[in-house]
Amino acid sequence: MQRISIAISLISILFCSAILTRALPDEPEFGYDEDSANGPQHWGDIKEAWAACKTGQMQSPIDLSRNDVQVIPELGGLKFWTYNPQYATLSNRGHDVAVDYLRGDAGSIDIDGSSFSLVQIHWHWPSEHTIDGRRYDLELHMVHVSPQPDGTNKTAVVGVLYKYGSPDPLLSKVEQYLGDIPKENEEESIGEIDPSEIMSGKMFYRYIGSLTAPPCTEGIIWTIDKKIRSVSRRQVELLKDTVLKPRLVTWMLELSTMPKPRNLCGPYVGAHPDPEAVAHEVHRKVNASIARREMLSVSERDESSCLTGNPIDDCWKCDPDWPNNRQRLADCAIGFGQYAKGGKGGEFYVVTDSSDGDPVNPKPGTLRYAVIQNEPLWIVFPSNMMIKLSQELIFNSYKTIDGRGADVHIVGGGCITLQYISNVIIHNIHIHHCHPSGNTNVRSSPEHYGFRTLSDGDGISIFGAKDIWIDHCTLSRCKDGLIDAVMGSTGITISNNYLSHHNEVMLLGHSDDYLPDSGMQVTIAFNHFGEKLVQRMPRCRRGYIHVVNNDFTEWEMYAIGGSGEPTINSQGNRYMAPQNPFAKEVTKRVDTQQSKWKGWNWRSEGDILLNGAFFVASGEGLEVKYEKAYSVEPKSADRISLLTMSSGVLGNARDNNLGMWSRGPGDESTESGMEYTDEMSTTATIIPPSLFLLLLSSTTIFTVIL
Repeated sequence: MQRISIAISLISILFCSAILTRALPDEPEFGYDEDSANGPQHWGDIKEAWAACKTGQMQSPIDLSRNDVQVIPELGGLKFWTYNPQYATLSNRGHDVAVDYLRGDAGSIDIDGSSFSLVQIHWHWPSEHTIDGRRYDLELHMVHVSPQPDGTNKTAVVGVLYKYGSPDPLLSKVEQYLGDIPKENEEESIGEIDPSEIMSGKMFYRYIGSLTAPPCTEGIIWTIDKKIRSVSRRQVELLKDTVLKPRLVTWMLELSTMPKPRNLCGPYVGAHPDPEAVAHEVHRKVNASIARREMLSVSERDESSCLTGNPIDDCWKCDPDWPNNRQRLADCAIGFGQYAKGGKGGEFYVVTDSSDGDPVNPKPGTLRYAVIQNEPLWIVFPSNMMIKLSQELIFNSYKTIDGRGADVHIVGGGCITLQYISNVIIHNIHIHHCHPSGNTNVRSSPEHYGFRTLSDGDGISIFGAKDIWIDHCTLSRCKDGLIDAVMGSTGITISNNYLSHHNEVMLLGHSDDYLPDSGMQVTIAFNHFGEKLVQRMPRCRRGYIHVVNNDFTEWEMYAIGGSGEPTINSQGNRYMAPQNPFAKEVTKRVDTQQSKWKGWNWRSEGDILLNGAFFVASGEGLEVKYEKAYSVEPKSADRISLLTMSSGVLGNARDNNLGMWSRGPGDESTESGMEYTDEMSTTATIIPPSLFLLLLSSTTIFTVIL
């Protein structure tokens, strides 16, 4: 499709603005993936009637470059008639969400003496038009038509770009209906919607262009508000869910009757393992490891650095030759993520370049180059590294990041994104100071890159992925969550990590009404929830969450929260309540009445509750109990210390306060209000090439540049 620069008129005038999006017809034949066979570059070849998409000379959208603006006062004013509240319907058109007015009396505008009646409002994300190369988070179109003497209609579209901020008033009126559209192309009556809710601006761009989807008809009058409005991230997510959810639910229902291999990418479908059996197996392995340790004499226990009673660590650390058997780690996971094999069986890739300058064409030797490859890879580091990401680091399936033997820090934009993939192990890495990034292209495989909207700034984002294991990482000080798992993700184990200095620590589940998350299964084991944490350790929406043998030092609001009726099985944890007398409860049912949550299956078994902490259990056949500290057995407390004593990155300081360099664009402070002033406490230690190659003997080296 030819995109050309068109003379743009910028006129000072008061007018009612709107958000621009694609005017998309209900055609299943086309899509928006630039690399796909039915993407924009091929629209003109799909149908003869769509030839303008390829040969047109005035195609939209365009970049509104202020350097190319011509001020033309004689172009004519844009006069708005009074908009009227009018009955409307809301529909999911499969590619956008639209409000259609049932009659043509919702109001009109006057352009150069011609009257254009408002017939539709619709949204798209991210924006199609850009200003000086910047793409925004949302675009809304107000579509107007003017009947012509020859029986055709002339079209004028008024639009506004939005960025994340405060909620949009019009969407605030519409959002309550978004969950009521069960299928594509179905309409829901939403009563009267007042177009005047769309705020007015004084300056606009004007040009003659085209529809932004097939048939790409030209001659469309585009009027785009210069002022950028605000919309909340939640409102944009609701729009996305309205379009995406019916597809995912239908897809998963269709696939649920078919046999599925475990390495299927995308949301987990088909049979899930029996959660109670998995929880029982975790306890069996823990008890076996503790029994082996207790069989040693007292002197042997003091001298032994491997038999800790932690079944994950005992699995590989007791091998004195573990540096030559690194991939044994893949056999050591427990819980729901035990099938995560990462890069086992693949070649070793040595990260020799800590830079991350080009997210579309990463250099060989960089971490980004490794994680996008199609084949299984076991990724290692020959020296201490501080990798400052320019954009989110998007993984491909079957990858292990193994930071043992080096002090590796991942910071910056993103940070780690595991989206619709499987079999990933992230081990022994510092992840911190992650901030939002995006609105640019990022590569996710050797064959594909695509436009990414603004990311949340999670440390690790698990999105529609399965068979994921995060072990012995130290996480802190990210803009959003430290670890989030959403959109049907499952088969996850989060173990032996040290988490600190953060507000909303961990989110499991996309939303209360997102049904695919009902199959989410997550094991949270042997982690230390350390200092200056506030809430969400985790917050659960749907699914089965096994929280076992973790050490919760303290919290400011609560430790474990939930909504949407998740099952929470808390066993053998130590909960140390804060001094605040109003924050002693471990649990919190978020925005839910007791009459609803009293039937949720939340249980506490063998937990250690200190400093007045209490766990409110619920569920059929369970008595709601307020456990007090005086019921704790000291022997159990000692065991928790043993199981979690090596949490976080092995052999390194847990504080990730490394300096001002890690702030994101526009950030003035951290979530906790702390300034970053410390310097990095370690210096790079280069492992000699001969020694490093010795550590990898009997293996194949995928990339080594030493």
